[in-house]
Amino acid sequence: MNFKLVLGILAFVSLFALQLSFIKALPNGSYFYLSLVVLVFIVVLFGLEKALFWFLLNGFLLDLFAFKYFGFYTLLFVIILGVVYFLLSSVLTNRSLYAFLLLVATAVILYDVANYLVFSLSWHGFFSQELKRLLANFAITIIIFYSISLLSYRLRPVFLVRGKN
Repeated sequence: MNFKLVLGILAFVSLFALQLSFIKALPNGSYFYLSLVVLVFIVVLFGLEKALFWFLLNGFLLDLFAFKYFGFYTLLFVIILGVVYFLLSSVLTNRSLYAFLLLVATAVILYDVANYLVFSLSWHGFFSQELKRLLANFAITIIIFYSISLLSYRLRPVFLVRGKN
């Protein structure tokens, strides 16, 4: 097995464990979907083929810890990957912060709506909770985006500027 792959798996499992054990225990920690945001970055930076493995791994790990319908999260994450990749390849034109925010918003909304539909959760207060989740994950996205842009040339912040006439 490739050393980079083993290191990546250990890092991702550690990230997953951090989210389940530490972040969820924080006040309002259930709003943060750190692994979902990281997965969106993996799709954009490394492409569909490499991202599929990480999405499947995350779905499988969630299935192991969910004690609900086994396979639901794996299927959900494959669907999220398909929608995010479609938006990335067909709708969005660059790797700007706005594109990442749109992709993260799409992934978070798909994840939450699927959970509410399948597990028959109460829709009371859904929109206010969803707004809090979106804002929390936007904050994570902005931090990761600017951290990567400082460390790498793969991402550069793009701002719309009015041209001079």
